[in-house]
Amino acid sequence: PCAEPLDLPPGGTIPEVFLAQARRGANRPIVADQASGMRTYRDVVLGVMVLRPLIERMPGDRVGILLPAGVAADIVYMATLLAGKTPVMVNWTVGARNIKHCLSLAGVKRVLTARRLVERLKAQGVDLAPAEGMLVHLEDLADGVSKLTKLAAAVASRLSWASLDKAAARLSPDAPAVILFTSGSEAMPKAVPLTHANILANARDIAALEIIRRGDRLLGFLPPFHSFGLTVTTVLPLCLGAPVAHHPDPTEAATLARIIEAYRTTIMVGTPTFLDAIARAATAEQLSSLRLAVTGAEKCPERTYDRLEQVNPNMEVLEGYGVTECSPIVSVNRPGRSRRGTIGEPVGSIQWAIVDVETQSLRAEHGRAGMLLVRGPSVFGGYMHYDGPSPFAEFDGRQWYRTGDLVVEEPGHVLRFSGRL
Repeated sequence: PCAEPLDLPPGGTIPEVFLAQARRGANRPIVADQASGMRTYRDVVLGVMVLRPLIERMPGDRVGILLPAGVAADIVYMATLLAGKTPVMVNWTVGARNIKHCLSLAGVKRVLTARRLVERLKAQGVDLAPAEGMLVHLEDLADGVSKLTKLAAAVASRLSWASLDKAAARLSPDAPAVILFTSGSEAMPKAVPLTHANILANARDIAALEIIRRGDRLLGFLPPFHSFGLTVTTVLPLCLGAPVAHHPDPTEAATLARIIEAYRTTIMVGTPTFLDAIARAATAEQLSSLRLAVTGAEKCPERTYDRLEQVNPNMEVLEGYGVTECSPIVSVNRPGRSRRGTIGEPVGSIQWAIVDVETQSLRAEHGRAGMLLVRGPSVFGGYMHYDGPSPFAEFDGRQWYRTGDLVVEEPGHVLRFSGRL
């Protein structure tokens, strides 16, 4: 990669920014996986053109998406937005009770998925019964599209994207661009609507850090029902113009190592658990192209830092911290000055305060752990259909999102995570 940073084109909604980026070079390869091979922006636009009218005809304002990281998920997500529907990302790992709760909470009537995935999940013992009557298989949709329709879309993808421009123009920056769900570890999952403005604010913050440069290639394996996977390896690559190689199963460490080698990936993004497994399964040669490992969602253990450093001494580990409700990146270490064991500095648009745990109305003493409060354009507006305690707190005469996480501020506004409240 060269030192030249990539930038997000102007635009208030995700499809608007995506289409503007695609126009900068429609024949640029942008997404890949083992099932689809490498796909260009024009290929993605073609897929969106074919799928959009089919999704438009589906009942309800919200459409479930039950897909792993991959070219199909990227196209389906963008097509759903341009069909004027809100994508609801379905997490199949949370159990039948929670799946039923999430689909009901979001009022989902149809769930887009792939037959191959459903068969694999059922073989693994995953209970998808609550979604059974709603599932729409992409394979069936594709079979139902006539050759004439495909030809018309192929011609339009080369000559005019006006239909997509009109569809994008109808979207509001303040409308939900996705509905995600909290983990449900403490209670039933809560629905987190994130607007186009929320996600793009986070994407612009990440772009401004110049972590991703021209010539970088990302590895994406976190599922799009995970906020980290949705923003950093689904929306960001498409809107920033950074190619991403996907793999649907984050647990297949040896395969991921081979994908890194095959695509000469320069940045891998994932949780410490998955990155540690890749480092253990890979040879030094397989990971030699990597420049950065960006990690978050759980504290990165010392042994993972050591292992990553051992397998590729030239690779820098950037640990960060995020929350689904914040779209999700709140803070991250910067290249060239990463501080091991910390979660870095807050990103540009985030305002933050560390408050005393007991009073929650006074700032924590410097160097002591306190609860992190945040506010800014990437912070959501509130849970959907929720009557529990407010996730927001009044402090310093303003409203803040209460993360429930304890941090310590170190010199240079660097934060160190010290646990959940």
